[in-house]
Amino acid sequence: MAETSVLQNGIAEALRRLSPNDLQMLAEDMARIKFPNRFRHATLVRQGRNLENQTRKGWPDAFVPTGPNRVDGIEATRDRQSWTSHLEEDVSKAKAPSHYDLSGYFFVGGHPDHAPTTREITEWTDRFAALGIDRSAITLLVGRDLIEELKAPEYVRIRQMRLGLPSAVSGFQLMIAGALSDNRLGVFSTHPGGI
Repeated sequence: MAETSVLQNGIAEALRRLSPNDLQMLAEDMARIKFPNRFRHATLVRQGRNLENQTRKGWPDAFVPTGPNRVDGIEATRDRQSWTSHLEEDVSKAKAPSHYDLSGYFFVGGHPDHAPTTREITEWTDRFAALGIDRSAITLLVGRDLIEELKAPEYVRIRQMRLGLPSAVSGFQLMIAGALSDNRLGVFSTHPGGI
């Protein structure tokens, strides 16, 4: 239990120091891990930053095309005051004919002190679903919920790369004392099937 709170505190402190650009990259990495069929195996267009990784105008900040003028979008904000204002803007942009239509939406609110209620997340999910987005394609990870998600083992590489948090190997232990030398292991390298 103590390891969990140490990890939570480490994630929270790292999120406080994260630049807007790094938070956006964290959101993109998370989307690819959480939804590999939607984000990992398709071309991810990053328009929210330039080649020098400086943020710039463009909406959504990153996306995967899913049809004519239709995308699965990825957005992130570090706004300390209100993550809801960012969502409000995104709902308005998604309704505007000058912007892409959303087939999916992945949002990260990176300020760790925000603790939205289940009701708030449900209401925002409803607003995006009203735009014609399937509810299963809407993900809103804000503050404490983001920290909880980042604790999962599948995000260990993101925690290392984006947050600078080292991995702990306390979950592993030596099962058999001694060196790993066993003549029977040779069957794997000499298998006639070409392993």
